Amino acid sequence: EKEKCAELKLPNNYFLYVGRLAEIKNVEHALEATALLKQSGKAIPLVVVGYGPALEKMRSIAEKLKLGWCDHTSPKNSTSSTALVHYYGFRNTRDLRLFYANATALLVPSWIEPWGLVVNEAMASGVPCIVSAKAGVSNDLVIDPRNGADQATGFIVNPSIPQESAAAMNALCNTPELRNRLATNARNKVNEFGLDRFADSYARLLETLAKN
Repeated sequence: EKEKCAELKLPNNYFLYVGRLAEIKNVEHALEATALLKQSGKAIPLVVVGYGPALEKMRSIAEKLKLGWCDHTSPKNSTSSTALVHYYGFRNTRDLRLFYANATALLVPSWIEPWGLVVNEAMASGVPCIVSAKAGVSNDLVIDPRNGADQATGFIVNPSIPQESAAAMNALCNTPELRNRLATNARNKVNEFGLDRFADSYARLLETLAKN
């Protein structure tokens, strides 16, 4: 695993986004939260895995925020050797396990997200998640410390307010025991959730969306 991480040139400590690069996914929120964290004195990389029509816009925003952009799919497109945003493009399931396993937390800031299967994947790897209140998982899988500190599995944030994600990221950086507790709870929660419960929750979600 260490050899593969070295081959991928993964940072030692990072936050993670996995998904399509599209406006509805609100990746700009993750970039802004990373910039806010940097302003607070913590220059923690953001690893981006995925592809989509908003790729060039995301690269431009990263540059405007002075985060830099390290493109691991095409090194010639990297703009800085000290970049905080590391872009890896599309990755297969085998590689994704490494990205999850070494992440401090997964960011899911979508404007709309019926469920968010990447959260299941991350939690199964023992990774806390910082998710949008618009994601279906915020109703079942992800429990915010404000709603139950002992059972908390991650943070639920307003997708319009990157400061909330930055605060959650800061808390995870400052308090390793918090991150460890959330990681353990996350793995236990997703393991007990099960396929049948997932199907029931997803059906309830679709019913709610249909009514609205």
